[in-house]
Order: sequence, then structure tokens, then C-alpha cells
Amino acid sequence: MTNFISRLKAGVLVLFSLKFDKLNFTNHKLSFRWFNTSNLISYTTWVVASFLGAVVTNVIPNPQKLGINFVIIAMFIGILYLQFISNQVLDKKLQLIVIGTVLILVYFGMVVIPSDLLILVITLLGCFVGVLLKHAIN
Repeated sequence: MTNFISRLKAGVLVLFSLKFDKLNFTNHKLSFRWFNTSNLISYTTWVVASFLGAVVTNVIPNPQKLGINFVIIAMFIGILYLQFISNQVLDKKLQLIVIGTVLILVYFGMVVIPSDLLILVITLLGCFVGVLLKHAIN
């Protein structure tokens, strides 16, 4: 069940990042057709990738031995980078401050908070800090 929940979190994060990125290029107007197409493509890709991941996992008995246990982390770094370079609404300095704040909160939060709860808490705190800084700067 924990594996399913972690995959669900990853899929939801990717889907929301696509929608927010598209908002920046369409003057904050998304059509119903775009949402349906985006959802269909996202979930189809997710199902196919999950199936292929399960097949490959059975073929590779020990991925840590090959050094490929960083793939999820690399994927989220890629998503963060693409969101950072394509966001035309927020100032780059503000984005870097929020990213730095989140990294510091994660570093110190790992000592106190269990990892599953840490993701949720840091996400909410990062959003809160971002909103506060955005309104303080503007």
C-alpha cells in the first residue's frame, strides 16, 4: 500500500506541475478540452510507465548495485528545473529563495519528522513561505 501511495503522490505532482506550467503560457486560461487531454495522456503514461517499471524491476534484481537508485530524485530535480526556467510570472530570485528555504527545512526536518510526514509538512511550509514572500515583495 505504501508503494501505491508514493507512486500516486509522484503522479499528482507531475500532473499539477504540467497544469501550472501551461498557465504561464496561456494567459491563465485553460480549456476543458486541454484538461481532459492532459489527464488522459498523464494517466496513460503513468500506467504504461508503472507497468514497464514493474517489468524492469523483475529483470534487475538489485538496482542499488548498478547505481540507479536515484531515478525518482533525478526526476523531481528535472521537474523543478523545468518549472524554474519556464515560469515567467515569478521573479527568479524569489523562486531561488523559496527553493533554498525548502532545502533548509528538509535538512533540519529530517531530524525531527518521519520521512512520509516530512514531505507533506515541507510542501505546505514551502507554499506558505512562497506566498508570504511573493506578497511581501509585491
